[in-house]
Amino acid sequence: MTRNELTDRIGYAERDLAFLRQLKTNCTTCDHYQGGYCKKHQGNPPPEFAAVGCDDWNYDDVPF
Repeated sequence: MTRNELTDRIGYAERDLAFLRQLKTNCTTCDHYQGGYCKKHQGNPPPEFAAVGCDDWNYDDVPF
């Protein structure tokens, strides 16, 4: 690996880490949550709970 390649890899890792750190792990970003309804738990979580989320939070950042 060259110095430039190392610098590039560090830059990619830093951008990826910044993206991961900004993710909110609440219902609004969960794959199970659609339109106010949780498909995992079969119900509509109250807004105060949806703002925090649960341990079953799941996120798939694949765009297709």
